[in-house]
Amino acid sequence: MTGEGRTILHLSADYPDPLMAQKTRAVANLIALVPEHAHHVYSLNRVGWRAGIRALDFADEAGEGHRAVAYGAPPKGLFLKRYLDRLADWVADDLVRRGLRPDLVHAHKLSVEGPVGAALARRLGVPLAISVQGNTDLKVIGARRDLAPLWRQIWQGAAVAFPFAPWAAEWLAGRLGTREGPVRLLPCPGTADSLLHPRITGPVFRSAFHMSVNMSINRNKNADGLIRAVDLAARRVPEIRLEIIGGGDDGRGAHHPASIGGLPGPAHGAEDAGGRESPRARAGACPPCLFAQPGRLAGRHPGARVRG
Repeated sequence: MTGEGRTILHLSADYPDPLMAQKTRAVANLIALVPEHAHHVYSLNRVGWRAGIRALDFADEAGEGHRAVAYGAPPKGLFLKRYLDRLADWVADDLVRRGLRPDLVHAHKLSVEGPVGAALARRLGVPLAISVQGNTDLKVIGARRDLAPLWRQIWQGAAVAFPFAPWAAEWLAGRLGTREGPVRLLPCPGTADSLLHPRITGPVFRSAFHMSVNMSINRNKNADGLIRAVDLAARRVPEIRLEIIGGGDDGRGAHHPASIGGLPGPAHGAEDAGGRESPRARAGACPPCLFAQPGRLAGRHPGARVRG
């Protein structure tokens, strides 16, 4: 796709909307980085499986033509394809009602949004882009092996694949085959990301976590493992320091002891008495030597790396 001012249809179950405003802003931040295009987001929210499909209009800094969609489906991926096909049909009809014809469909996960996006792209005759979120995609695809042919078709047929991390793409290549099309690493963007020249700093490690009221999600983020690792390192480097920045579903910082079980030794929450400072402000006050974000699943794959 070439040229400026294209219309992109986004499908994401991880987009803040009026139905669930506390979702992580990773996808929203990504879309905000390309304002030259017209973005229309279908924010997907699974509700009780007996429910039908309903939608609310909403707007944000990325655009005005968004839809917060509540769709009924069983939990734990039961009858996954059936309910995703139903959702794809509904979105296709909604696009016709709105008179909206996108130039590109972007499914922001392969496992859930991918089947919906692939069905829509075929109907519309437009390219499909897929993102790969290692934790969720690998968990769902690994559990539902019966749907491997479907995911393989989407993985191989998409115009471009955007994995958040290289180890996720390596796992999919091993499970679904190596793509012939382009694979472009597209890390999860933050609001304070910036390119920095190499420099000498103190032994400060920094991480960021969006903590959830669902403790199983927090365990996957592996904040406790990072804390223990730095605590061990402090035995040889006493001045080492770990700072954890972030928010959560309940409005607390990721450093909150109730969220991650306390911060022993050299670990600290990046907050002062006046409230949590922005990551950019913290970076200016005390630049880190390394940004670490080691999820539990990432650590199981040889391609995973922590970069300084």
